[in-house]
Amino acid sequence: MKIIINGKAFAKKYKTGVQRYCFEILKELDKLVKCEDIELVVPKYCEEKIEYKNIKIIRYGKTNINLWEQIELPFYAKKHKGILVNLCNTSPLLNPGIVCIHDLDCIKNPQYYPKIFSLWYKILIDNSIKKAQKIITVSNFSKCEIENYYNVKDIQVIYNSYEHINRIKEDDTIFARLNSIIKGQYFFTLGTVQKNKNIKWILEIAKKNPDKIFVITGYKNQRINFNIKNTIYTGYLKDSELKSLMKSCRAYIMPSFYEGFGIPALEAFSLGKDVIVSDIPVMHEIFGNEANYINPNQYDFDFNNIIHSDKKEKILEKFSWENSAKMLLNLLNNINKK
Repeated sequence: MKIIINGKAFAKKYKTGVQRYCFEILKELDKLVKCEDIELVVPKYCEEKIEYKNIKIIRYGKTNINLWEQIELPFYAKKHKGILVNLCNTSPLLNPGIVCIHDLDCIKNPQYYPKIFSLWYKILIDNSIKKAQKIITVSNFSKCEIENYYNVKDIQVIYNSYEHINRIKEDDTIFARLNSIIKGQYFFTLGTVQKNKNIKWILEIAKKNPDKIFVITGYKNQRINFNIKNTIYTGYLKDSELKSLMKSCRAYIMPSFYEGFGIPALEAFSLGKDVIVSDIPVMHEIFGNEANYINPNQYDFDFNNIIHSDKKEKILEKFSWENSAKMLLNLLNNINKK
């Protein structure tokens, strides 16, 4: 059967770690498959420049992105007798196919999200658990969460990774625009500004450390007051600008209450940065003893005693987009044989 990839991620304006997972696995998958074995289906209005050697790109359908995913995409998959692969949490109700559920944040922590949004996600994920041909996820933490919450088994873990950061060229013009920061003398965090990301921790810690500068970057999805003299909120930036800020920071901070993985912290770690992360299970899964752990509910940290990791290579060798793509391809081949 034909493999059809849900290309919703390519039509979204703002890109997060969920979309990054889709982009990077497909880049590697393209190197492993024969021409036209796999199709990526995106709406006709998708503006993203997409280039593959072997994965065929199909532009199909014109409805808004959510209707497109629920109606036009499954219609295309059924018409062409394909196995639908959804790498970004959501999937069609009528034909979920293979679904990657990154985490259960919307279900376990609905207070972080608008009610309609969390309800819709719960409907989609509940449906995927019942009807999908296979569920995959991005960490052993998320695997345990899904299996325990839904009383299911046989969830497969296909990790995120970090190597994409190496091919992004820095854009140091960001420092001219943010003329109040000096390389190596600020702390950096990246992520959608929403409640589960706990940006409040950084704002509170900034008040207690007025001699230090904190830079916060990401799409704003929450009303929050950034009027603290030693904090800088940049808004949503290009990857090249993000890499410059990440590469030149004193340390990277991820104070989230909940994560299914945490790509930005791993990116920073791979660039040689010290990381300050929440004391939550998935961070221990990724970093072991090589990170600085904080209680996300307590606003204290001694910036003079940051732990410096000397085992970065040992941590990083666990993650590879190439290996993740091979695992996905093996899964697809096994399903196709049935």
